[in-house]
Amino acid sequence: MWQEFFMQIILFERIGKRCVSLEDGLNIYPDLLSSLKKKEIAHINFKSVEKVYTPFLNGAFGGLFKYYDKEYILGHLSFFKISAEHLEKINEFIDDIDLQDTDRKFRETLKEFYDEDSLSDL
Repeated sequence: MWQEFFMQIILFERIGKRCVSLEDGLNIYPDLLSSLKKKEIAHINFKSVEKVYTPFLNGAFGGLFKYYDKEYILGHLSFFKISAEHLEKINEFIDDIDLQDTDRKFRETLKEFYDEDSLSDL
């Protein structure tokens, strides 16, 4: 029988009702990264959380894109007891980070292509 492993993070207990600062996000980032490395699901409980700001999201989720793509990250994060407003903010944040990551990879590919092309001209 297959068993799914997971970690649960209850934001209200770890941070409080306002998840707003970069430091707040960095408080849970190591746990999220560890969970993803172990291929576990991270269940993030938003019960009683009233505010979610971009600096928090950047601290909590932004660094994950250094190691994983959007599909892997979203496949290993699960949001519980979350308002539609907070979920929309998270989705917009993740889409923006993914777009920035795609743009960065495209620029790096173009730079490599032109660097290689200029070397062949010598």
